Amino acid sequence: RGRDLGELAFKQASVSMSVFDTEQRYLRMNDTACRIMGVQEAEVLYRYFPDTVENAEHSRGFFNHLRQVVETGRPVHYESWTRAPSGLRMHAWNIEMWPLRAPSGQLLGVSLAGYDSTEQYRARQRLALLSKSAAAIGTTLDVIHTARELAQLAVPELADFVSVDLLDSVVEGEEPTGGPVEADVELRRVAHHSRTAGVQEAAIDLGAADVYPSSSPPVRALVTGHAVLTRTGDPDVDGWLSRHGAQAARPHQADRR
Repeated sequence: RGRDLGELAFKQASVSMSVFDTEQRYLRMNDTACRIMGVQEAEVLYRYFPDTVENAEHSRGFFNHLRQVVETGRPVHYESWTRAPSGLRMHAWNIEMWPLRAPSGQLLGVSLAGYDSTEQYRARQRLALLSKSAAAIGTTLDVIHTARELAQLAVPELADFVSVDLLDSVVEGEEPTGGPVEADVELRRVAHHSRTAGVQEAAIDLGAADVYPSSSPPVRALVTGHAVLTRTGDPDVDGWLSRHGAQAARPHQADRR
């Protein structure tokens, strides 16, 4: 009965659990591991780990740690930031690997348990970014310099491309005016930053001004006083981007984080 309960606990565990032999071939997978890998256990049993993943190079860290446990006979804790074979988004993983031994002490293989720690990872990243921003942004009273600091800090931690556009009155040092925002608003590009060399996504040059229609995200943010989240397929966004030609459409093609 105890053996049956142990088998059920392994199979139904909410964390991913697997067992490999000393040659990094699958011996067991529980239901969670199968779901993450996008396979049935029978599909990978006795197969060499690199042969079961789409990109063996991408999984080299995991593979190397499996080998390390066999070579040293000691457990390891492994953290990674990678995409699960069954998904599209990047995830943070915490993985414990330990040697599996017979009562005689003979090394039989490697057992592991892993869980998705993406929420905790992102929380740590946000706290680190807040700490960094407190020290890096607003080091002078120059609004344009502050805009550049903001753009540089946000890439690549939060985005692949960031632009900062301001009302001319703010650029000239005046206090922002209250009251309703006009239907179309002229904003001036004071800063932008990109992961790509040459800031290829920018449709507006630094220092240049452009008129933003009332349906565009920047004006909607000005009107409501709140952040506006948009995506490809929003007619207003697509129409706004199309005004700037193909180059302006590049930002929404970037990887989502």
